[in-house]
Amino acid sequence: MNLDDLERQAHANVRSDPYATPNALYLVRQLQQQQFGEFKSLVDGDLVTLPPTLVQAGGLEILAADALSLGERLAAAGVDCQVRVWPGQMHVFPLLADLLPEGRLAVVEAANFLRRQTLSPERGR
Repeated sequence: MNLDDLERQAHANVRSDPYATPNALYLVRQLQQQQFGEFKSLVDGDLVTLPPTLVQAGGLEILAADALSLGERLAAAGVDCQVRVWPGQMHVFPLLADLLPEGRLAVVEAANFLRRQTLSPERGR
């Protein structure tokens, strides 16, 4: 996740996500810096040792570009990665799975991904 304020203000989705706004991200950045010091993005770290990863993002959210960037960097590091950007959805839309059909589908997708990654081949499942 990139918390650079200037980059966020110029992002194409800067006004489309009702949940993750530039102001909210600014506050998150300030709180993070107060509690833990300068933010270090996972995207800039050593990704080689990460497990298979599913990255989901809403197409309206300001962090969709971060999801795509993370997917590209994971793939470049040789990590099995699936990236899914859900058109028309805001940040954390799966939390609204009781209300949004797309949220339900995203939760099912995540559950299926986890099931595939955690089932032992010896069990024949």
